Amino acid sequence: MTKPINKEFKNIKIGVLCENENLVKEIKVTLSKEKFNCWGTTNSNKCIKEFQKNDYDILIIDYLIKLVNIEEVIKTIVTSNNNIYVIILINLNDFVPEMSTLKELNIYNFCIKTKDLFTSLLLAVYSGYNSKNRYDFILSFNNFGKNLQELRINKNLTQEMVSNVLGIERGLLSKFENGKRFPNIETIQKLAEFYEISFIIK
Repeated sequence: MTKPINKEFKNIKIGVLCENENLVKEIKVTLSKEKFNCWGTTNSNKCIKEFQKNDYDILIIDYLIKLVNIEEVIKTIVTSNNNIYVIILINLNDFVPEMSTLKELNIYNFCIKTKDLFTSLLLAVYSGYNSKNRYDFILSFNNFGKNLQELRINKNLTQEMVSNVLGIERGLLSKFENGKRFPNIETIQKLAEFYEISFIIK
């Protein structure tokens, strides 16, 4: 399996809510082996409190827990952290929620509880990891030009040096740093790798 560039998965906090305690344990073991920072529970109220008290990046949640309104649980968690990446677990014969529900609840992925659950769950988590890093990178570059310039200056490089190495016209690089232009995804990837920023954009 191809993994993202950054191996610092311990910085990604994942919370798990499932009705089955053994499933919670198995998910935690699987994700811990990949060095993710994982917490889990079978109690929805405990889960809500944990997510309200601490910052999490990914929520893995069983979509059909008996006697619990899972959509309300997700809404409450998303309200306290609207940047959370939600992955739902469903049974083989269950219907996937409608697209409007998925969008409203920040549900970005789902996994079917079959023998391949842990493989598909890892893929979903890696997808969440990449999306989270992409979002954090864009947020950190709200003041993109200034930060880009600081990265270059901190490495004692001139615009011309960066331009020559990356094959970006110096004038265009200058516009990026002055905030007059914003680079495309491919150029952001080049800049990130050049400045050794730990993230990946696909």
